[in-house]
Amino acid sequence: MTRHVEAWLSQKSPDEQTLFWLNWPGVSDQAQTIARDMAGSRALLSDAGDPQTHDQYTPAKFQRLACGIDKVVDSGLTSP
Repeated sequence: MTRHVEAWLSQKSPDEQTLFWLNWPGVSDQAQTIARDMAGSRALLSDAGDPQTHDQYTPAKFQRLACGIDKVVDSGLTSP
């Protein structure tokens, strides 16, 4: 996951990277809330125009992403 995060961030401009890091805490909090309560989040996701199958979201999958982002920060390749 770390390689995917690094590759994705490397395609972003410095301003976009800064915006990502500024927004990451809020995105992370909301994603954890969604993953923990899929039944309660279905309406929110539908209203947001989410094209994915809601059942694919799980706390474990979000944790993999968050861990990958943490490793990018820990590696010193980029920082929030």
